[in-house]
Amino acid sequence: MPDLSPKQKAFVREYLIDGNGTQAAIRAGYSKKTAQEQSSRLLSKVIVKEALEAGQERQQKRHDITIDSLTADYIMDRQQARALDMPSVAVTATSALAKLHGLDVTKVEHTGNIIIGDKDADCG
Repeated sequence: MPDLSPKQKAFVREYLIDGNGTQAAIRAGYSKKTAQEQSSRLLSKVIVKEALEAGQERQQKRHDITIDSLTADYIMDRQQARALDMPSVAVTATSALAKLHGLDVTKVEHTGNIIIGDKDADCG
């Protein structure tokens, strides 16, 4: 992470812990008041994205985690939950599998007005 400032390096380290940008910014020393905006700004920077990708690759190698290993774990968890008659746990494992493979996508449709200050902007 040679091109990053000390605060940016701290943000990357903290973000890799839990993926929560706002909390990572706060833990890295950014103001609580502006943490959300700082996080958004930092996550849009190419050098920060590259540092995060490198960190995620290191974590993955260190823990030997792959899509295939996670898939196998979730399938095993789901089977065990079903065998133990724990349907909510089985559903959770199934949902995790769907998310892992990009099949659980939340879509939000908005039709109507967005109020910006005192003015209406028609979006529909």
